[in-house]
Amino acid sequence: MPPFGKLDRGFPTKIFDRTVAGSGDQFSLPPESGRYMGRLILAARPQAGTLTALVVNLEISVDGGVTWVILITGINLNTGATTVTADVSGAGNGLLCRFTSTTFTLGTATSVQIWGHAG
Repeated sequence: MPPFGKLDRGFPTKIFDRTVAGSGDQFSLPPESGRYMGRLILAARPQAGTLTALVVNLEISVDGGVTWVILITGINLNTGATTVTADVSGAGNGLLCRFTSTTFTLGTATSVQIWGHAG
């Protein structure tokens, strides 16, 4: 899958866009995440309806996307009304990231996006 690109500090970016369960596109973290507190602020945005359930794992790859391992498991983004913070301190920009859904129920929505903000 082609990457969405690099997250930049201070600019929310779409990092997941799915209509069915599975893995999202690849992205990388900003270089500063290796030096600062490394927070990834996440919000789910259901499209054209409501979201019933969304739980994802944050996976990383150190070999260019050939193999993936779970960095953070069970990030619950069910309602989309709140933000969730994930600790990615020390990860830096040398690896690829992606979200893979473990629970995915759209409700009345046609798709769901996850937007991330590195800060």
